[in-house]
Amino acid sequence: MRLSPRALSASVAAGRVVIGTALIAVPGRAARQWTGAATESGGGAVAVRGLGARDLALGAVTLLALSDADDRTLAPALVAACAFADLCDGAASLAGRRGIPATGALIGVGALGAAALGAGLAAQLRRG
Repeated sequence: MRLSPRALSASVAAGRVVIGTALIAVPGRAARQWTGAATESGGGAVAVRGLGARDLALGAVTLLALSDADDRTLAPALVAACAFADLCDGAASLAGRRGIPATGALIGVGALGAAALGAGLAAQLRRG
């Protein structure tokens, strides 16, 4: 079974909602594998929850735009914005790889893969 670009984009956006929710709900547990730092409280928790809110909002609004099968502009732009966020997360993770756990660098590589996937999906959605 092959997923359409719209369906695959929706799956990625739903994953973003789940990750964002986890970062908001349990910032320390969700971020420890990525950054290596305990972030249950204080400034670290604020930053991780903010990142979670970004992902939750991007994922939710992308799902909403993708639900409109006639949309040819907003959904591709939102998928591209999600790809850009993933690119930034991946680049930041790899730039700081010496100060984070090995799992954090792997998360960065995964984010770069998600960015490439998102960019490709945005291009496919634009073509219709």
